[in-house]
Amino acid sequence: MAQKVPKGVKPEIVYFPIRGKAEQVRLAFHVGGVDFVDTRLPFDEFASKKSDFPFGQLPIMKLNDVTVCQSQALLIYAGRLGGLMPTDAESELLVNQLLCTTGDIETKCFSVFFEPNAEQKREKLKKLLGEVMPYWLSRLDKLVATFGGDSGYCVGEKMTVADINVYACMSWLCLKGGEHGVPKDLCDTYPHIKKVVETMAAHPKVKEWNAKNGQC
Repeated sequence: MAQKVPKGVKPEIVYFPIRGKAEQVRLAFHVGGVDFVDTRLPFDEFASKKSDFPFGQLPIMKLNDVTVCQSQALLIYAGRLGGLMPTDAESELLVNQLLCTTGDIETKCFSVFFEPNAEQKREKLKKLLGEVMPYWLSRLDKLVATFGGDSGYCVGEKMTVADINVYACMSWLCLKGGEHGVPKDLCDTYPHIKKVVETMAAHPKVKEWNAKNGQC
């Protein structure tokens, strides 16, 4: 018999003891007022447990005996439970468009930040900052301007998981990226992205989360 995802079960997020790809999901649950279990797996225990995960990677979400993966899918689910996903298909399409865009930006950064060859990393970082990020961030800024206007949100005039994702992605890029040579004011050139980040950072539930868990 095929498994089904149970309803009304407290979700458990399993990820490493860092922000990474689970932070958006954790934050969406917290902002949406959804009770969840935040399991942080020590790095040295991952190898012995990875065969239990659908693709041998984290994050995953456990709902009783059902295990689900893929960070964007988990974020959308968290958003639905917490009222942070639009109720109409067209607005949801716009939100998902932004989730995919920030995912692409993160992937492009990962390939640079985790480049083991120092010389190649310098060249990749130069291209990332000089070409890749201006291309992607300018277009992301235009999407936010088009569908969120000057509201401080990505889509419409209320918070969605798109805002949480942009906030977490940009904060990670300017914070974690700083260790690799990314300037902390990278987003300042893009006014609509910057306004979303500022709106999110000022939200009481986001401030509460950051106070307990460290800056996103």
